Amino acid sequence: MSSHLWRLMTCKQSLWVHCTHTYKLANHNLWDVPISANASWSWRKMLEIRPLVHPFFVYQIGNGRNASSWFDSWGPHGPFINIISTHDIVQDDFSMKATVNDICVSSATSWFQDRKQRYPALQSVMLPSLNNSNDKLLWKEIDGNHQNWVVSRVWDSIWPRATCAPLFSVVWFSHRIPKHAFILWLLRGERLKIQDKLKSWDLRAHPVLKCWLCDVNNDAHPLLARKELPDL
Repeated sequence: MSSHLWRLMTCKQSLWVHCTHTYKLANHNLWDVPISANASWSWRKMLEIRPLVHPFFVYQIGNGRNASSWFDSWGPHGPFINIISTHDIVQDDFSMKATVNDICVSSATSWFQDRKQRYPALQSVMLPSLNNSNDKLLWKEIDGNHQNWVVSRVWDSIWPRATCAPLFSVVWFSHRIPKHAFILWLLRGERLKIQDKLKSWDLRAHPVLKCWLCDVNNDAHPLLARKELPDL
């Protein structure tokens, strides 16, 4: 889904991107378009992940004509819409579709200085210096570095890797049998559908649950996993 958002933001040359901009986004910014009641499942899911990926979409400003001045991140302050109210933007005769170039022209710089008095968060914000190059959309990684779009980087940024589980090398060793490794992993997570699980579901199992291996103890995860092994 994040790949689709990236294609829409970069206006990739494709029929789907063109149709989406024409019929779904229309006069709205991608980060501001509402989710309609009759939206398709895929379009709804795409819009629902916006709060998750939006902080990672960052513009490197060139001429300022592609980046939205209000909804896009083009500096460490984040989107201006999170700082300046929509009422003040409209009251100052700015369009919600204004680009960074629109607020950097000489006639708008005085407005920005005035707003610094009202919004303390703007005190440390400096308007970018424009040049003749095009604005470039980059992906902001967890460490703050700005990189080109790569799916692996996106995955690592959105879902940071956790610490390695204690039994990882025991279960997922190089010569493992995949089926056996998967069953052992489920066992350590107590997610196998054995009798102690079935009993909690009230499936009228036999009142005396015995392990089919030893026929002595109750059939349960701790018996199979051996309690002395560390939990995952």
